Amino acid sequence: MAIVTVAGAAAIVIWGVIEIARTRIDNGPGAIGTEAAEDTLVVAPPGTRLYSEVFSVSDAVLHRGTWFVLDRRATQVHRFDESGTLLGSFGRRGEGPGEFRRPAAIASRGDTVFVLDGGDLHSFDLDGSRLADRTVELGGCATGAARDLLAQPMGLLLLVNCRDAGRMTWMVVLEANDGSYRTLAVLGSDPGVVDVGMANAVLGAHARGFVFGLPGNNCLDIFGPQGAALGAVCHDWIERLPVPKEVENGMARVRERARMSGIRLVESNLLPPFTQIMSVGGELAYQVPLPDDLETFRLLRRGPTGEAVAFPLPVAEGLFAADNSVLLWWEGVDGMRIAIRNLGAS
Repeated sequence: MAIVTVAGAAAIVIWGVIEIARTRIDNGPGAIGTEAAEDTLVVAPPGTRLYSEVFSVSDAVLHRGTWFVLDRRATQVHRFDESGTLLGSFGRRGEGPGEFRRPAAIASRGDTVFVLDGGDLHSFDLDGSRLADRTVELGGCATGAARDLLAQPMGLLLLVNCRDAGRMTWMVVLEANDGSYRTLAVLGSDPGVVDVGMANAVLGAHARGFVFGLPGNNCLDIFGPQGAALGAVCHDWIERLPVPKEVENGMARVRERARMSGIRLVESNLLPPFTQIMSVGGELAYQVPLPDDLETFRLLRRGPTGEAVAFPLPVAEGLFAADNSVLLWWEGVDGMRIAIRNLGAS
């Protein structure tokens, strides 16, 4: 019989929590009626273009008026202009140069598009021609993975999830323009303690550098380009919803695993208030689930008196925003329906 150490048990519990969270977010609902008002619409608005070539929208980045969309199911990147025209696709599944195994995130800087693929980073020009492939460093983490990618003037930021020494750790690692690596920020639990709120962390651009933290906390930390702590931005003005029954049922199994393994489990009866943070027109925006459908989202910002203000967009199964452009998507049986909206000047 295998002996499960505290470190191994903690890893099992943590990854159980992460899989529960991913199931809630990634599995889109089936299409339902289309006669609702736009602000409550849970399927694509009438006339939204269908793209049979696109199987999923896993991440997206806007670069000089072109949206580069990472399609994890098809292991491809699709290029769209801001009118919604599909300009072409590149990439394929495989183990060779420029090929993807499990692509996780996409970013762009200068004339280069980067695709994060496990511990590898693929780079392409703006037309999709392969430039290079390299392995990234994970801040000294032996058992973990890079989960997100953000381009900054100083280089590329990697959001690293680490499971070393029986603790959950999230790190922001800078791959500098000169090829060196440096860890800029760290969030970690105590050994033998599993905080369910650490199942997901977020990394986003900020006018002063970047923001990093846990959505389940009341605030995210702001860091300068070199990792200097600059304060915090809080999101306690966003309503937090109760944990749904199906997730609670899954947590019962996690609690039992933790009890049998001697792990102290820290949890909340409320969900994190948002799933992604983005920059729209120079201000932070938050992808927030609807109270009556946790797999459908709207985009919120903080109003001048602290109230939650929704951007004038239909709700969607997912969205990505940059500058004043927003890409929204809905999953269908024949492909993805995608709409690109320009919000105008900020």
